[in-house]
Amino acid sequence: MKVQLAWPDNVLRHAREVLIRLCIIACVASVGHHTFFSDANGYFKRAHEIGFNYMPYRDFLWEYPPFAAVPLVLIPMTGRNAGTWLLSFITLMVVIEYTSLLLLRRARPEHKEDITKLWRLSVLPLAAIGWFRLDFIPMLCATIAIIAMMTGRRYIGPVVVGFATKLWPLVFGVGMVLQRRRRDAFITAFACIALVGAWYAYSPDGFRTFLEFRRGSGFQVESIPGSLLLLAGKHTQFLFGALTVSDKGFGWAQVVLQVVFLGAPFVALAAAWRREINLVALLGGLVCVMLLSTRLLSP
Repeated sequence: MKVQLAWPDNVLRHAREVLIRLCIIACVASVGHHTFFSDANGYFKRAHEIGFNYMPYRDFLWEYPPFAAVPLVLIPMTGRNAGTWLLSFITLMVVIEYTSLLLLRRARPEHKEDITKLWRLSVLPLAAIGWFRLDFIPMLCATIAIIAMMTGRRYIGPVVVGFATKLWPLVFGVGMVLQRRRRDAFITAFACIALVGAWYAYSPDGFRTFLEFRRGSGFQVESIPGSLLLLAGKHTQFLFGALTVSDKGFGWAQVVLQVVFLGAPFVALAAAWRREINLVALLGGLVCVMLLSTRLLSP
């Protein structure tokens, strides 16, 4: 008598999801690993000697907020080997990305299949870039925050951590204000200001360098203005580890986009203050506006 072992459906689902990700990574590695791996390799080169006597901002350039440096701890943990670092970093980012998907499916089990299909269509193509960068860390924070927001729980922690990683999750402060969670909004703002103060106190020069990178010169090629200027024949230059298109003659565009970027949250607040709105859609739209109006486009 033969005994057939049947794997549980959830195990098969996880195995299938992992296999999809491994296939994408294999394709990326075989087709253009130098291009796709450049960010992660750049982190390693700059932080190779990271330790108590060699820290970001003070001893090497780190153009991201402080919590984005946490994955660099993997460098000494992996024996400062470039290949092991890359493998561990990619694994960590895949785990973070997949965890975000699992959290959303658990929060909305009745839409589990739709969420999975949408994720494969929208997130996985961008993950071919995102797994080799830091963008999935704030995305996980935003996922936790948006689920908490929909279920009436507090979400100060993930918003502050997200801000300390990539800044943009601070947009959830708009959600707090519109939900009349004024105390939470105040605590979030205070925590973010305190974080910035500690950051500056730790390394004034490093903080100024970070601001110079954000303010920068020109537009990165992957941004909307950068793409248009590149098509118009503007020359490029390599700055802060990124290919940037000159904005000579288009300096006014920087000003306009900064006004849009900084003003969008206040416009959203004013437009939605006394209206019945879909808060998730509003914040999603606000993130898109801020994403498209910045000179540094992250996936």
